[in-house]
Amino acid sequence: WLSFPRLDRTLGDNIPVNFVIGGDNIVPQGYNNDSELRNRPLGQPNEVFNQFDDQEGWEPTGGLSHIKSELGYKLNLLYDTEPDQNWVLLSGDVLDPTDTVYVYPNLENWEGYWLYKEQDVYDALGSVADDLDLIKHQNWTCVRGLPYGPEPNPETYWFCDNTVHNIKYGDMVILRSQRSDTFSFQWNSSWQGPGDENGTQNPDYYTYDEQADYTPMVIELDSADNPTEIGAFIGDTCIGANTVGDGDSCLTIRAYLQGNPGDSVVFEKYYGNKSTARQRIESYFVWDSEKQINEKRAVRIGERKDRYFISFKKQKEKKNTDSELAFSIWPNPTADRLFYSLDLDESSLVVISIFDISGKLAAETLNENMPAGTSHGEITLKAFTGEKFKPGIYLVQLKAGLILETKKVIVN
Repeated sequence: WLSFPRLDRTLGDNIPVNFVIGGDNIVPQGYNNDSELRNRPLGQPNEVFNQFDDQEGWEPTGGLSHIKSELGYKLNLLYDTEPDQNWVLLSGDVLDPTDTVYVYPNLENWEGYWLYKEQDVYDALGSVADDLDLIKHQNWTCVRGLPYGPEPNPETYWFCDNTVHNIKYGDMVILRSQRSDTFSFQWNSSWQGPGDENGTQNPDYYTYDEQADYTPMVIELDSADNPTEIGAFIGDTCIGANTVGDGDSCLTIRAYLQGNPGDSVVFEKYYGNKSTARQRIESYFVWDSEKQINEKRAVRIGERKDRYFISFKKQKEKKNTDSELAFSIWPNPTADRLFYSLDLDESSLVVISIFDISGKLAAETLNENMPAGTSHGEITLKAFTGEKFKPGIYLVQLKAGLILETKKVIVN
């Protein structure tokens, strides 16, 4: 996965592919026919490509004829004997640091990075990260909307599969936006230092053939089970693996979903001990973001999802009684909104009210019939007057039938 930050700008904005990577511009030479350069044009759902022919050079057989520095590309070079390292030799002017990057909603945006400064991707993106829900690099991935963890905030909780998620000169990164509109930004160069997000190690025991495109699978682990590593399989072929670190409640497997449509993905746990057999998991739960529930089903080839949230935990049985209700809110403290989760044994009229510390009713944020099961929602912290809540301590009260539960929240 790469970009082409340095090009001969005298040729205009679109430089022919063969001019950039043809001839002696790739070292070592001797790659085979059908080697490919791929790109996904911004705002388009499908990829275009350019194939190499040893007689004609790089030919735009798949619609990719020109290269732009702002865009990202996937270069797949086929050799009879794979070299240890490849070089792409570039010449010309580097793209202006203030040039604009465009992001289209609900699509993969293959973006080039041309700043000389290697930095954490969140530093490079700055506040733009708040508008994204997926960041994919060839060597790591970060996803947003994790339904697991101590604060399962579907809006702000990021999970990365590696402690280091840097982006450097000539890299390509895939961005996916959760906004409904197209927007633009500039790469940020005000770097302060490396990120400190928790991550996991690289695979140790399982081996698999890495392909060009992967799908991140975030797995919620069972705290009562302590495997050394988890691998994903289609049949007997390992399509991705990752080690389990001490204290990990989740890990990410970069899965290369190659196979026949309809084939299902299974998992194996490895315990690092010959006396402990590998445990194969064919039954697991997959998070449905639209229904906001975990469904007991298998991931299948051909679903074309950009990520999966998978749980190995046994799903909790409903424990609601006449005097008990599963009700949680987060984050706490907060600034202007809360998210809630509640479990109901049966459908009921649910009322959520907010009181100030003196007991005065400040707002009623919900008054509607809710179905049985798990429900999630958002509370905007505004008083009856429409003004934001003043900083202080408030009480969030939930009524569901005969059940009454109150939680304290700090607004800062």
